[in-house]
Amino acid sequence: MQNSGGGNLRLFTQGFTLSEVLITLGIIGIVAAMTLPSLINHYRDRQILSQFNHAVSLFSNAFTQMANDNGGQLTNLFGPWNDFRHLGQDFYAQYFKLLKMCIPYGSYKDCVPYKIYALDKTTEAPEVCGTYHHVGILENGMIFCLGMPNRRGDGWEDRFTLSVDLNGAQRPNTLGYDVFMFYISNTGTLRNVKDWGASSCDINLKGSGRNGFRCSEWIQKYQNVDYLHHSYPNSSSIWR
Repeated sequence: MQNSGGGNLRLFTQGFTLSEVLITLGIIGIVAAMTLPSLINHYRDRQILSQFNHAVSLFSNAFTQMANDNGGQLTNLFGPWNDFRHLGQDFYAQYFKLLKMCIPYGSYKDCVPYKIYALDKTTEAPEVCGTYHHVGILENGMIFCLGMPNRRGDGWEDRFTLSVDLNGAQRPNTLGYDVFMFYISNTGTLRNVKDWGASSCDINLKGSGRNGFRCSEWIQKYQNVDYLHHSYPNSSSIWR
């Protein structure tokens, strides 16, 4: 009886061998390596979606109110020929919590001293924000670039362009990740960019400076950023 009890005691007090510990740690490491990237991607995706929806709400309310306060039309303020230099920080501060405004025709680099890239993260996207934009930095860190309509025959008054960098100067400064494009109607309604033939939101498309313009459409339609993980070219039936 005593021998039996002593055997049981040795059985319970005996620890794992070094090889068993190493094998266990190796298994844990493999599982972590397999699951951690997925967890990181999921967190990033949810963060993009949350920031995007917040930006849509913020800018929709601001530009709609801006139009309502000025006869129901934004063109009453800006005019058709980029004539909006008279609208400074005091004007925009009525509708946004502003940190800074940059007047167009050169000084926009004071607000956007970095390059913006297409969805492939390597091709520069020069049309997103430039010389003829009004640029503002909000207190929450977002940067917006407002472009005037070019008096197009297909409804120029409905082609105010708005690009929003959700996290400001922080990287990646890339369409579809933290930079998104919109149109603003003459009455201040925000709508996604879905009718630019050369644009897309295809993670595998290389060399196009407009790749990523349609990512705002994707998120507003599907409320996810699956385009970051799968290829959806313009010709894909999912875009129709």
